[in-house]
Amino acid sequence: MTADGLRGSREAGTVARAKRIARFQHSLVRVGRLLPGQRTRLRRCRQERRQQRGAQAGREQCYSGTALHHLREQYHIKPLFPLGIQVSTTPRIQPPPNASRQSPPGDLAAWRADRRAALIDQRMAVAKETLQAWRQAIDRHIERGFPGLAQHAAGAIVAICWPHRNEYDARHIAARLRRAGATIILPVVVAPQKPLQFRAWTPDMPMASGPLGIPYPAQGEPVTPTAVILPMAGFDDNGYRLGYGGGYFDRTLAALPRRSLVIGVANEFARLPTIYPQSHDIPVDYVVTEAGIYRRDGDTESEMRGPRLTYLGAPELAANRA
Repeated sequence: MTADGLRGSREAGTVARAKRIARFQHSLVRVGRLLPGQRTRLRRCRQERRQQRGAQAGREQCYSGTALHHLREQYHIKPLFPLGIQVSTTPRIQPPPNASRQSPPGDLAAWRADRRAALIDQRMAVAKETLQAWRQAIDRHIERGFPGLAQHAAGAIVAICWPHRNEYDARHIAARLRRAGATIILPVVVAPQKPLQFRAWTPDMPMASGPLGIPYPAQGEPVTPTAVILPMAGFDDNGYRLGYGGGYFDRTLAALPRRSLVIGVANEFARLPTIYPQSHDIPVDYVVTEAGIYRRDGDTESEMRGPRLTYLGAPELAANRA
């Protein structure tokens, strides 16, 4: 081959390689990965957090970063959330953490029932004024920590739950979301051992009484949520939810036609080391308590090494520092 031919071959190979790289970068952006500049900012933030781990200033600096995560189109959650507020791309159904090392109690259902009853009794004993203060703090965390959801909610379909036995009352944040253009929906039990349906809800519509006397919209077509604000009796270090034992939300989240952002809400005292998650248990994406926001990090492999809830801090603290 002549020198010109060799040079032309190398140039053709360079062009082909550049095109492959361009297609790869385009695919990353298209499916929801970070842009190059955003990736750099995220890397710097993580390095700073590692250097200042345990320091409040480090957590707030990372929490208030400006890098944005692109969400996959299928999530239909607009606009983009700030750093840390993203939907995992891993499937809802995955092996529970430490599955091979955990030794659940002999009667896991009874163990969970005991923990559930104890946590609910503790919640029922909290003073009304304290519950209201906690609710207001959680409202602020959701509104400021998820601006793409709470401040620009047009087109969002947000599922909440009617408060039961001193649970977090999401009707207040729902009113703000509705004013911002969101559709608020409530769960409906259609049959035992079946996934829940969701129906649009407004305060002036007729309601029916479901199991446990919990109200639900008497009429309406089924709607699929883009985000779920989900109360929890308890939660563990891997973001698994302790509910009321019926398994309705696990079945519902697994059956949704598209991945929804799931924000679990509980009180700080309701955190447990583990609920001994089983194959049917589904974790939440975020946990919000009166103390701030936790993000569930890592894939199954990293979860095998231990707890993966990362405390992001209280959004208003980061906002005040900015």
